Amino acid sequence: MAVFAFISLYDQSAYGIKILSSCLKQAGHKRHIIFLKAYATGKPTERVRVYEGETPWQGVGPHGTPFVYAVSNDITDTEKKILTETLRTLKPDMIGLTVNSPLKQRAIAVTEHIKAELPGVPVIWGGFEPTLHPEDSLGYCDIACRGEAERTVVELADAIDAGRDYRSIGNLCFKNGGSYIKNDLYPPADVLDALPFQDFDHSGNFLIEGDKVVESPTILSHIEGFYNTISGRGCVYQCSYCCERYLKEIYSPHPFLRRRSPEDVIRELTEVKEKNDLKYIIFQDEVFSHQMEWLEKFVPLYKEKIGLPFTCYVVPSTDFDYKIRLLKDAGLSSTCLAIQSGSKRINRLYKRSFNEGLTLKAAASITSLGLSFYTDVITYNPAEDVDDLEDTLSTLLKLPQPYDICVNKLYLMPGTELSEKIKRIQLDKAKTRLFDYYSSLFWIASYFRCSRKIVAGMKSIPLLRKRPALLKPALHVLSVVSCMSKVTKKVHRLKETGRLNFTFINAYVRAKLKV
Repeated sequence: MAVFAFISLYDQSAYGIKILSSCLKQAGHKRHIIFLKAYATGKPTERVRVYEGETPWQGVGPHGTPFVYAVSNDITDTEKKILTETLRTLKPDMIGLTVNSPLKQRAIAVTEHIKAELPGVPVIWGGFEPTLHPEDSLGYCDIACRGEAERTVVELADAIDAGRDYRSIGNLCFKNGGSYIKNDLYPPADVLDALPFQDFDHSGNFLIEGDKVVESPTILSHIEGFYNTISGRGCVYQCSYCCERYLKEIYSPHPFLRRRSPEDVIRELTEVKEKNDLKYIIFQDEVFSHQMEWLEKFVPLYKEKIGLPFTCYVVPSTDFDYKIRLLKDAGLSSTCLAIQSGSKRINRLYKRSFNEGLTLKAAASITSLGLSFYTDVITYNPAEDVDDLEDTLSTLLKLPQPYDICVNKLYLMPGTELSEKIKRIQLDKAKTRLFDYYSSLFWIASYFRCSRKIVAGMKSIPLLRKRPALLKPALHVLSVVSCMSKVTKKVHRLKETGRLNFTFINAYVRAKLKV
């Protein structure tokens, strides 16, 4: 049998790798997953070293401080040594990494370290980067894999096991002297139910973190007791900042939007629930609520077989009220209602069909059912002006407070339509201060029903716009007050349901203390 060692950088969920792991096991091969660093967030210039040439995915926190998604600290020399020792023990025939744009430079550093320490073991890259830029990727790895890899990885393992040449396998790309071999893509899997579930068997895996290694760690997600899964592939939309349009193009004329049957999703959740202490399910589909017929089949099955609270992404629609009630009946506890921008002009640039009226109605439906939601906002966009920022702020102030918010700095993913229209430029100090000012107001808008008055009061002080750093003391105070208000409301809801009793409190405290 062939032996594969996958390395997952800053991602315990690693959905794609776990699917490939199951495919290899099903085909009789051996696999290991090494989780190199846990997912977390960190502040750049403090514990997070930004690599040369790296453009990390950043957000802005409630206190106006930027942070880096996924990465809380760098890979240490000790952790690199542990990685090398672990790989030598496993003796893999192939080492695989999923490489996505924000973590590309870190993947390069890890690959260079592996090739220096284990020069005889080929390294294969998969993910969006080698799919988009296979020639560039082959400057660092031995094999680049484009697109979906379930069929490819099994054929590759079979060829290694049999000692056959694997240079003609679909999706694979190689260097050939001064030229490149780029094989045709296999069609995407058309029946997702035929694929195995993601591998949630912890044996044979490793977690390297804090200069230590943990063998066979119980990892389902980056949050203990949570389980991430996906019910489909592809998206109904083609936002210009997303890789979806490119993936649809390279797989044309084959349909890229596909979905598993409700029964298949329930079978997966039933199996993982029987073998693990699950508390919460996270559906990571780009849009979970877009197919009414699918939802009507899924809801009764989920209620009967699973019965756990869950979250998913939803989009406003004319039948949204019915859909959200269905999901609430199944166990939905919170959801994402992404805005990205309240500006019609910017949403045209993003190719998003944003309808403020439908969005506000959807938010009202969510809160009327006692559910919580958060919204995503993209800003620090060189194309944005004051009017665009004001439009976004206006929309946020109209939403029913309180709600959670993620304020994200625009990430220009190479190869996307938006990256072709907007060049990656360094914002000047004046434009940066403008975005700092409005991102602070965006956070305040999410806190209280009286946020409109608070924001108006702050906007009446011109100095705050010129020096947004002066807002930080107020941001700290308001975030604390908002947090206390949310905790009070959660306690009230628990009291209404009868769950607020000694047993619940004791279990909660013991879980937090890990007694």
